[in-house]
Amino acid sequence: MAAAVACSDPAERARRPAPATPREAAPDRNPRPAYVDPPAAPGAVAGRVTADGDALLAVWVEPADPAAAGSGSTRRGPHRVRYARFAEGRWTAPATIAEGDDVLANWADTPAVARGGDGALVAHWARLHPGGGFAYDVALARSTDDGATWTPLGVAHDDGTATEHGFVSMLRDPRGVRLFWLDGRRTARGHGDGATMLRTAVVSTRVGEDSVVDERVCDCCATAAAAVDGRPVVAYRDRSADEIRDITIARADREGWAHTSFADGWRIPGCPVNGPAVAAAGGALWVAWYTYAGERGSVRAAVSTDGGATFSAPIAIDGPRGRREPVGRVSIAAVTERDAVVSWIASDREDARIYARRVAADGRVGAERALAPTTPERDAGFPRVAPLGRDHLALLWTATAGERDGATRLRMLAIPLAELPPPAGAVSAPPARDAAGGLLAVGAPMPAATVARLDGTPTTLADAGGRAVLVNVWATWCEPCRHELPVLAALQRRYGDAGLRVVAVSVDRQRTAGELRAFAERRELPFSVWHDPHEALATALGGQTVPASFLFDGDGRLVWRRAGAIATGDVDLTRAVEAALAPRRPARR
Repeated sequence: MAAAVACSDPAERARRPAPATPREAAPDRNPRPAYVDPPAAPGAVAGRVTADGDALLAVWVEPADPAAAGSGSTRRGPHRVRYARFAEGRWTAPATIAEGDDVLANWADTPAVARGGDGALVAHWARLHPGGGFAYDVALARSTDDGATWTPLGVAHDDGTATEHGFVSMLRDPRGVRLFWLDGRRTARGHGDGATMLRTAVVSTRVGEDSVVDERVCDCCATAAAAVDGRPVVAYRDRSADEIRDITIARADREGWAHTSFADGWRIPGCPVNGPAVAAAGGALWVAWYTYAGERGSVRAAVSTDGGATFSAPIAIDGPRGRREPVGRVSIAAVTERDAVVSWIASDREDARIYARRVAADGRVGAERALAPTTPERDAGFPRVAPLGRDHLALLWTATAGERDGATRLRMLAIPLAELPPPAGAVSAPPARDAAGGLLAVGAPMPAATVARLDGTPTTLADAGGRAVLVNVWATWCEPCRHELPVLAALQRRYGDAGLRVVAVSVDRQRTAGELRAFAERRELPFSVWHDPHEALATALGGQTVPASFLFDGDGRLVWRRAGAIATGDVDLTRAVEAALAPRRPARR
């Protein structure tokens, strides 16, 4: 079914929500955060909010049939792309941009609306490509009456391939709106080297000619764009030939595009689905991002005062703290040229929060604030922050926990900037990594803690068998854990006949054994998966964050350990496994 482009119901537009300004929600002398939720239906996902002067433009995806919202699914059945504007404390009634079975409700690839230099609004969303599979296109529509009605513009790209196109960012251009998107046309069989590209085009009454910004980028991390001194700048996760996926900034110059990269050195064989965020104020360009370089999750920020040609040293926003570790999914809003607000998700196992803190251009940071509860699972999506007038910040996110009908909800907080402590203290730097992290000491005996197999049978590591046991503590909600599973599978296949037994011990509290079994079967995992929801074994091993891995030899002694994900071809682990499996020499008499 083709997506139907429509306008809002006039009767619906007449029913305006009651005022809900931050000032009306709290006393002026002591303003507090106030909920000003958008007029989205139950089951709404993929929300995004952007500033439009002192107003906000919001867009999201919701089920076309409200009765389908309680199913807990965000992808089944027809969906519609909805738009509303928040100004002077009120939301307009929502307008439908597009509706159909081909509207893709995706937790990571979200729609957006931007106002162009010609005054018109342009919206984009993900539309399934005809023919099925995983292919989808960047669909576009334009409005000249401030979002009341929308005219379809087709798609952003003209290649027609059944590949993935998405993760769009937009910014104002004198001719309309400039788009950047990830383009998978070369991943189609018989097309080039198979790498995803970053492309750009300007949209006005039609889509202009597109061009390449980068020939090889990460496949499914969001892009982020801003204009500095009238020139477009885009941030994205790059991809080198040896799978280094760090953040790159591309800025327009007379010769095309100049590139600046942050050399974190994060090598990962698959896409982490964790893109950067940018914001501009005056001549300052702010960027925030997540990295797992060094097998350690961290959120960082940097600022440029020369249009993105050079940046400050990375400023540490968050890192591991005991059991708590940043998940990423960053957003950023520029307060002034001198400071910005960064938001991100961090979790203590399944208990996650959306945090925010202010950061100054000289590297100082303010105390963090927990803004809202969430989950590290993918259905929480990507929270977004945006300036709201001169003295407030808007936070839009997908609420998944505590809903009686099982449906997601879009929530928005209007947060007084005074609620976020100003930057203070010394210039920060990324904290040093503690390789041990409180893990069980090398040489220690195998713990005797009891866990459960997926059939409910109690078991211990002594029951694993084999000549060596590699224990991996993980969880389904942990993205580094998910990316590590193929590495563990390769180790089991390579060394299984020699006596290696890989055991993946899940610490999921909110997953049943049946759900874990289905998860493992879908991925055809060739090793044992056990369940430790009360973390008896995880505690005995000393792992505070996940993933963590432990190798025991045939005598049941720990010979190797790692806090953090295992990379493909890990030299230290390979040597340790081969040493543990090597035939033992008889003792001399």
